[in-house]
Order: sequence, then structure tokens, then C-alpha cells
Amino acid sequence: MKFSPVENDFEFVLAPQFVKKRFQKTFPKEFRDKEFTPFEAPNLLITATESDFELYAHLSQKDHYCAIIGTNQEIEELGANNLKRLIFKMKDYGINYIEVLIRLDNDKAINCFLENQFLPSAICPAFKQEDNQYMDFIFLSRTMQPLDFSGMQVSENFKGYIDQYVKSWIDMHVSSLEVVGDKKN
Repeated sequence: MKFSPVENDFEFVLAPQFVKKRFQKTFPKEFRDKEFTPFEAPNLLITATESDFELYAHLSQKDHYCAIIGTNQEIEELGANNLKRLIFKMKDYGINYIEVLIRLDNDKAINCFLENQFLPSAICPAFKQEDNQYMDFIFLSRTMQPLDFSGMQVSENFKGYIDQYVKSWIDMHVSSLEVVGDKKN
């Protein structure tokens, strides 16, 4: 992902009706039907202060969960430095978990999120039909806090998934720790 010479800050607008209207105005129905597969309606608009970039999302204030629904530009156009800044601004705003659903053939967007510590969470084969073709999607997620499964009970069928997700999280956040300095023998 490229570096952007323009340093953006971000503003958050949590106004469900305003965001819904702006989302519908920004994205024509045909485009929304083709590109967006939200499980939630957008209620949060995040705008860049130094560019025209807009991100539409659903924020659950109760759970501190945020689902990215769409952007008015390709995410890689924001630049690596600004995407990182955006993610930390989301954390400062109280968001603890972010997820995004992306078409599996959108390599650039997937790589942008992977480079910013999002983990693959689920593959959704033949998730949506477009022009007589079934398109595959991937869920990517990022947690802003250490995982805590204390007191959680899951079905035996789900345990393998949890184990793999935890392993991936540890590989990304713990095993990648670099120790520097002089070695003393």
C-alpha cells in the first residue's frame, strides 16, 4: 500500500438518519445492490479532513463493534499512513472491534486491511449473485484489545475455528515481537 503525502485527520458523524440519506445519495441503488452487502444499516460516517474520503459504517455503541459497509473511494487511495491513523482514531472513538466484508477478487483492498493487522475471519463462497455469477467474499476483522474468551462456551463444532483464529491472532500480535539489544552470554 502506498504512502500518502497528504496527512488526514478524521471526523466522526454518528447520526443514523443523516448517514442513511447521505449513503443513499452517494451510492445509487444499482451500485449499492452490486457492491454492498451490509447486514446493518450505516449509522456512522467518518470523513477525512484533507481529502474527499468518506467511510460508511455501522457502529454498535453497546458492543463497541463497527462494521465497515463501504467507502466512496478505494481504500488503498487513502494511503497506508492515513489508514493506520484512521484505525487508531476509531480506537480513540471507543471502537474495540472492526470488521469488513470484501469481494474475494478485490486483492488491493484485502491486502490493505491485512497490512493493517486485520485477520481473515471467514470465507463466504458463492455469497452473492451478480450478473448470473456467484461471487465469493471474505470477512476480515481487527480487534483493538487482547482476546478474552473467559467464561465463553462454544459448540464443539466451532472450537476448531476459535483455535485457528486465536493462533492467527497470537502469530500477528505476540509471535511477531522483536527483541533488540545486546545479547549477554
